[in-house]
Amino acid sequence: MPIINVLDAGHGDCILLDFIHTLILIDSGPKTFLIRRNVIEKLKYLLNDRTIDIAIVTHNDDDHIGGYEYVISSGIKIEKFIFNSLSICGEIFTDHEQQISYNQDVNLDTFIKDKGISLEALVFGNEPIIINDIKLIPLTPTIGSLQYMHDDYLIKNQPQISSDENLEPTLAECIEEITNGNDKFIPDRSITNRTSLSLIIEYNSFRGLFLGDAWASDIIECFRLNQIEPGFCVTKLSHHGSEKNTNSELINIIGKTEYIFCADKSKHNHPNNKTIARILSQFQQATFHFSSDNDKVRSIFSENNVLGCQVLCTYSSNGVNVRYYECS
Repeated sequence: MPIINVLDAGHGDCILLDFIHTLILIDSGPKTFLIRRNVIEKLKYLLNDRTIDIAIVTHNDDDHIGGYEYVISSGIKIEKFIFNSLSICGEIFTDHEQQISYNQDVNLDTFIKDKGISLEALVFGNEPIIINDIKLIPLTPTIGSLQYMHDDYLIKNQPQISSDENLEPTLAECIEEITNGNDKFIPDRSITNRTSLSLIIEYNSFRGLFLGDAWASDIIECFRLNQIEPGFCVTKLSHHGSEKNTNSELINIIGKTEYIFCADKSKHNHPNNKTIARILSQFQQATFHFSSDNDKVRSIFSENNVLGCQVLCTYSSNGVNVRYYECS
């Protein structure tokens, strides 16, 4: 019986998959002191001195990579990292010698190697990684997107698009917009998000889809090219439920599933009402699992009765949302 522990990492991602005999950690949340302290405390409790077999770094944004050095320094043991680091990119692209100086990427890569922890890359086109009959199948990134990031020396100076947190339409307004055919999807354009590792994790009858911060268009293309069948027990939606990373087409392709949101509404209105409305427009009896529990997150469904949707929501308790899945 796989156990998915969705840790409250504030605005970031941190998920511990416990297959009893094997532990897989996906991301570590940000380096923010209070968040990382709480994440480490909860991880230690969940692990009970067990070793993490595989730690995955989906990509090098702080809210995914920032806590890892502190996790290791806290004494939590990790056997192996999967991390498409700039150093590994430099080895893949032998005709390019220089690297972007992303501090957290470079520092973690060095830190892992100094600790003698195994490190390897995983990109679309690689053979799945199999550990104790658990299969990790990469969907993104492609070699091309990694090379684009590797060569784009100005990325760290790109202006960030500001977000007015007060302008988010209500869930009812979003559903009405979609129902009227006025849903305009403005896709994510973040280069680092496009390099995010997204993957399917399979173990016996369990199938989980973990999308990091990947672009919707890349996931859709991978599903179509590889004729990936739907039927996932659970899906961790991309980029904290951002409206720029989950469109109606992707929801349709993924099919009926449960949804994990790693976000607390503290940044960019993540998870966005538009993303939830797109789901409810196709699956009115959806199940949502939230990494956090606060008034902003719970208020998303304050209009639930008016909308006529009968959703099931679960929230974190004492810093973690624990979900159990059958695995025959």
